[in-house]
Amino acid sequence: MQQRLFFGFAEREVAPEQSALVAGPEKALIDLLYLTPESDDADYLRELRLEWDVPFDDDVFHAGVERTKSRKVARAARRIRELRAEESEYISL
Repeated sequence: MQQRLFFGFAEREVAPEQSALVAGPEKALIDLLYLTPESDDADYLRELRLEWDVPFDDDVFHAGVERTKSRKVARAARRIRELRAEESEYISL
């Protein structure tokens, strides 16, 4: 794993006297986009059916997207932003 991609984790206790590094929601989404072929496809992103009612920090997400230096992840992030805007318009109707 490239050092620049090692971020967005917190150590959590998963069992007595046992801990693990667990990704936050922003990093988990970035990893999915980075590792999945054609993850910048709008249909693929719609099929994820992302839910935004969980704590999600857009600033952390976009900083992480930039850190990957991946054009594919940047395209996917732009499309996610567009899908969220469409969803917000739909909900407000």
